[in-house]
Amino acid sequence: MQPRSALRLSAGALAISFVLALVSSANAAILTLSHSGTFSATSQFNGVPFGMPTPFTYQAVFDSTTDTHVVDGVFLANGLGIFDTVVTFNITGYGTFTSDPAGDVNVLLGDPSGSLSSPSFYAAGLADSTVTFGFFTRFNVAAPPFDADVPTPSVLSNVSNHAANFIFIPLNGENSLFINGVDPVGATAQITGANAAVPEPSTFALFGMALGAGCYFYRRQRTLAPVA
Repeated sequence: MQPRSALRLSAGALAISFVLALVSSANAAILTLSHSGTFSATSQFNGVPFGMPTPFTYQAVFDSTTDTHVVDGVFLANGLGIFDTVVTFNITGYGTFTSDPAGDVNVLLGDPSGSLSSPSFYAAGLADSTVTFGFFTRFNVAAPPFDADVPTPSVLSNVSNHAANFIFIPLNGENSLFINGVDPVGATAQITGANAAVPEPSTFALFGMALGAGCYFYRRQRTLAPVA
């Protein structure tokens, strides 16, 4: 292979590597909070109390780089992270529902440096953007430990207690949840990475850029190659 051809192929490979690195970085920021527990008997679905403790599981996908509890780049409270999300609930006996994207629902995370979960707890749950209404579980252990303002994957265990303050969550299909309590027994939570997440349109665009760069340098190499 002639030096110019090698140089063009190297430049093409470099362009592809750069774009794919951007894709990997973007995906690394997307996390999922998975949280299981039990709604109180007085919590409501479509305005009607459950009538008995009702198990739930939800998955909330969020961007770990966009803590909304920030003003002018300064965290309003260390150890407390609030991240806009859309939540998928699975409620035993009721089915699977997704929160209304226009609703004020956010992932809430806490670490031991914050007042929400001090002196040694980690917290995970859902809240409105002002952290006035919501529900969460406090855990004694997070492995590995995480910073609530810029969270990373972790498994939370050893439940300490729960807290709930009357959060209303609009769901798809004109359904709704009103949560005023959660059972303190048997809750689990984990923060996982983006491997299972559905790529966003921007990700597809970056892949397209990489593919286009590869095709361009390949065609250019063929066009400029000497005729035998």
